[in-house]
Amino acid sequence: MSVKRQKVFEINISDIPGSMHCLLIQLAREAINLDGMIVTSLGGGKGKAYLSAMEPDMLAAYLKRAEIESKEMAGFLVSHADKIGAAANTLDPLSEAGINGVAGSAMACDNRFGMMLVVRADQGDDAERALS
Repeated sequence: MSVKRQKVFEINISDIPGSMHCLLIQLAREAINLDGMIVTSLGGGKGKAYLSAMEPDMLAAYLKRAEIESKEMAGFLVSHADKIGAAANTLDPLSEAGINGVAGSAMACDNRFGMMLVVRADQGDDAERALS
């Protein structure tokens, strides 16, 4: 199993057509290469996005320049061979350690399983130990 720790930035975003697309265009123009993204609707025209970048300091600097309020979280990109129960097996050590995920997304492709997990920044070290 491969586990890569990442800084993840939680931002609020409007839940209207095109809002995430506009942000992604701006990030591309700034040459910010995302390696993880989870976006969800909260209802009432509001949403949350969790973004991780190959160069997190560039993303943090852009968010500050653009006056987009962000909160730093701890994220993990996990990958391994796909099998039945892969997501449950990946989450087992976090559950056993009493760590609650803030956000997560998973997929399988070509017999490989991948998951992006986000936890509170103050639980990052504990989550890293649990996943390693």
